[in-house]
Formats: sequence, C-alpha cells, structure tokens
Amino acid sequence: MSELKKKSKAQLKRMRESKICELLLENFGIDANPDDFLKDQLIDLYLEQQARHFAEAEAESDADTDESGAEDAVEAIGHAHGDEARETEHVTIVIAKEKDESPFVDVGVNGYAYRIRRGVEVQVPREVYGVLKNAKYTFFEHDPETGENVPVEEPRFNIDVR
Repeated sequence: MSELKKKSKAQLKRMRESKICELLLENFGIDANPDDFLKDQLIDLYLEQQARHFAEAEAESDADTDESGAEDAVEAIGHAHGDEARETEHVTIVIAKEKDESPFVDVGVNGYAYRIRRGVEVQVPREVYGVLKNAKYTFFEHDPETGENVPVEEPRFNIDVR
C-alpha cells in the first residue's frame, strides 16, 4: 500500500465507480465489483475505510508518543473493529427472480447496506432476512358487500430459506 491521501466525498463523487473500486483494492485490499454496488454505496464504503485507516494511524502514533494513552489507543482500535469482530448468525436464502423486477434487492439494516442478487444463494445476517421476510405489498381489493376498498397485504419477496 502506498501513502494514503485523504479524499473528500466531493472528490469521490467526480470519479467513476470503477476508479473507486480500484482505490478500494489498492488502499484497503477490498475487491469490489462496480456492477454490484450503487455509486453512493461505494463512496460510503471508501469514506468509512478511510476514516478507519486514519483513526488507527492516529491511535498508533498516540500510543508511540504517550505511554499513558496506551489504553485509549487500544479502546479506539477496538471500537473501530467492533462491527467486524461481532459475530452474527447468518441465514442462507435465495430471493426468487421476478418478471420485470431489478436483478438486485437493496436492503438497509442498522446503517449497513446490502445488495442481494436475485436467484443466487447467499448468506445474509438474520436481521437482513427478518427485514426481507416482513416486507409487504399493500394493495386494495373492492369488497362487493360493503362497497369499500379493503387493504390486502402480500409478502414483497418470494424467499427460499436453505
């Protein structure tokens, strides 16, 4: 890895998705395919990794210069990696391909964005499966007895749990 130069959100917005993916691989070792992410998702991922990189570098330099601050540096590094280290239960699912639907399903849970390709077996955190399972379409059917339109709910996604 070369010396990382801080990039602003505005600088990243002017770049193509493929260039952001190249920078993610070069600077952070993250191999991302531009076809699998929205540009905003790539930008957010890059900025998150950049912030983590500079926080770790700052924590290391603080620990080297001030012995009394060693505990704070370890705590800061622990928080920076806390989400990665957290074990979550995963569920293997396949979301059925639907006619006239996007080939991807985008889901956001607790500040994390997931893009799931339809028709492909994937492992997702249980929370993501819960959001997909609880997603509903609401449409209205005419009730001839009352003459009113009655709401009817149907599952939004056809999900096969493996």
